[in-house]
Amino acid sequence: MKFYRKFASVSLAVFLFYAAEKFCHRQTDGFQIVKIHSDLPASPQWETQAPTSQELENLSSIFSRPFHYLDSGGQCYAFVSEDGNMVLKLFKMHHLRQYPWLQRISLPGIFDRLRVHFLLLQKRKLERVFTSSKIAYKELKKESGLLYLNLNPNPALSAHRLKLIDKLGIAHEVSLAQVPFVLQYKADNAFKTLRFHLLHQDISSAKLVIREIFECLSARYEKGIKDLDPALRRNIGLLKDRAINIDIGSFYLANAPITNEEFRQELLNDTHRMRKWLKKRSKELTVYFDSLVEEIQLLTRDGGKEREKTDNAL
Repeated sequence: MKFYRKFASVSLAVFLFYAAEKFCHRQTDGFQIVKIHSDLPASPQWETQAPTSQELENLSSIFSRPFHYLDSGGQCYAFVSEDGNMVLKLFKMHHLRQYPWLQRISLPGIFDRLRVHFLLLQKRKLERVFTSSKIAYKELKKESGLLYLNLNPNPALSAHRLKLIDKLGIAHEVSLAQVPFVLQYKADNAFKTLRFHLLHQDISSAKLVIREIFECLSARYEKGIKDLDPALRRNIGLLKDRAINIDIGSFYLANAPITNEEFRQELLNDTHRMRKWLKKRSKELTVYFDSLVEEIQLLTRDGGKEREKTDNAL
């Protein structure tokens, strides 16, 4: 009888602990300072251009004011500046940790194969996310609305103490010297803007949004950059009158320059859901969409020429 009582007590304690943990995770989206802190050593692979004294001064001004919790994605926690103009993305480093101590040991039998597989998986995740971010910062800075990217430990940022306000309104102070981050302009959701223009029967403004999305995608294709996650609804936003890449975590460089036919096929693949969305809502916009697909062309890559724009399409 005593055994069953003890078993019931332990089970209840475990259940309550699990329930409390899940509740807290749901309330905060799992955000904790320890999850954004990096223990990775500096690597030339992740080096970006060192900030100038003017950039450090600008960052100091930007980070002197709190950032408030915005959202949680697959790779980052996002915080928005008080003026609503910028988004600070903090990588979920607990998903990208490399565990050097685990690399120095060996385990018996199948457990060692699992150890090696786990370490390889962690390495690939880190390389995919960091490589993509660096590609965006180097090649698509304007097209992604990027202000700053920091992947390595950065002593120059040790003096910057940033206040983060989490989902519950609790303030956390953090030094960015050991925190990989992306600083990006905040953009509006492109599809919500399209829906707004359709609701108000503003077809000309809706066409401008579609054109800007095409322009954003075209700029990426021209630089030989592809996206493993081409979900326009969540990955493309509008910064004033131009479209930008919101999500920069799934880019990779093509093995060879993208040909005209590959360009067109990439465009069709990346926008087919957008066309289905438009087809349900506006025949005129669907026709306009199709005209852009047919008429937009990629010039031969010979010294970085811009592609030709057809007047009656754009």
